[in-house]
Amino acid sequence: GKAVNLCRADRPQDVYIGVMHEVIRRVADEAAREVNLDGVDAKDLSQEQKKELQNNRAAKLVDGLIDRGVVKRTVMTSVYGVTYIGARKQIREKIEEKLEVKGIDVDEIDDEIHAACGYL
Repeated sequence: GKAVNLCRADRPQDVYIGVMHEVIRRVADEAAREVNLDGVDAKDLSQEQKKELQNNRAAKLVDGLIDRGVVKRTVMTSVYGVTYIGARKQIREKIEEKLEVKGIDVDEIDDEIHAACGYL
């Protein structure tokens, strides 16, 4: 209850900031992890290895881009039953904005953005 101001606190709480910090921590941990699949042909990867590699690449793409705005809308709409596809779209809008500010052509990395937003 504290995170949503149902309990007394010295200052108002913000659940979105709490979620943001957790997402930042998890993304940073994954982005820092080295996935070593050297010498393994892509067609020989197991489904688990493919998912591991995809998640690592996704984390590397969005590491440093997560802020309150990225998580707020999805957290806010989750209680109303936002679907995975809807949540991914909400996240994608914010991530694309941030990538464009960095001068990245989002059309060139559309598949990577799609995967990264699904990862988040």
